[in-house]
Amino acid sequence: MTVDHLISHYGLWAIFAGCFLEGETVAITGGLFAHRHLLVLWQVALTAGVAAFCSDMLIFGLGRRFQSHARVRKIMARAAVAGVMTRIERNPGLFASVFRFIPGMRIIGPLALAQSRLKGAEFALRAGLSAGLWAVFFTTAGHVVGGCIALVFGHIHRTEVLFLVPLAIAATLGALFLWHRIRHAKR
Repeated sequence: MTVDHLISHYGLWAIFAGCFLEGETVAITGGLFAHRHLLVLWQVALTAGVAAFCSDMLIFGLGRRFQSHARVRKIMARAAVAGVMTRIERNPGLFASVFRFIPGMRIIGPLALAQSRLKGAEFALRAGLSAGLWAVFFTTAGHVVGGCIALVFGHIHRTEVLFLVPLAIAATLGALFLWHRIRHAKR
């Protein structure tokens, strides 16, 4: 079995699992594979969006259910989370609509929103729309990156080489995040 065959048959399952657990890098990779015609772009976007929504709802539900649990209280007592909670309480609906696009808020966002006055149904609606927009944005970005790679390097015959692109993107984003944290820690 070739890598292309595996991606064509199991790629959407892998994208669901990856977007449920991680997010952007997997959605971008799905867009890359759609550009290579191993997957269908709208199916990749739909799968990524559903996975992101399921992840958000699970975290929100667990956060709401276990509000008084010691571990949740410990997380919510951190200074950084307290600052986020102050902003959330001003406009929880707005935060529910945008947290998925804020770096570092994929898990703490729904957990913090579960502690707010936001109703579960409103969270579900806003998180669903946000996850849909997020999925379309990042899978389309992957598709565009695939087009740029094809323009620069021509047709790449081995799909395995494409795995290097999302890894390079993830490494670059990780390095920028660490640089940003170190820079702010020195202040």
